[in-house]
Amino acid sequence: VHGYVPFSVDTPLWKAGEKILIEAAGDGSGAPAYTQALLSPAKISITAPTLTQAGVQVDRGSDLQFSWTGGTHGNVFVSFTAWLSGVHYYGLTCDWTATAGSGTVKAGLLGKLPVGPALVGVATTVRATMNQGDWQISGVTQSTVGGGIMRMR
Repeated sequence: VHGYVPFSVDTPLWKAGEKILIEAAGDGSGAPAYTQALLSPAKISITAPTLTQAGVQVDRGSDLQFSWTGGTHGNVFVSFTAWLSGVHYYGLTCDWTATAGSGTVKAGLLGKLPVGPALVGVATTVRATMNQGDWQISGVTQSTVGGGIMRMR
């Protein structure tokens, strides 16, 4: 597999809604040069559920509602990561249009996570995809909103 190395930093590089230009020169292995313009992700505030490091109790047999304010464009992305006996990894990701203001994780999906703690992360993203020859290139801007622990029961 050939491609470009992702770039990630811990401090904000742009303001919400700012135009971001992604450029790559291509390389000798065949990855093409490309240019993409994206908007930086919207700043949102999660209003429910409350995400804490102490852990929120979640019933895996019931739907889990997320809600937020400030979503003007892009998507809201929620990821769950859980381990069983420290060996088996479980992951669940959901995303919704940021302007919706809310999204529901269905009980049928939550029930696939094991009983116990799960790390939860929330981010806003903007993605653009383009085809160039045999290549499909995606540019993504992402801004971490927050996270915490949910205790699945």
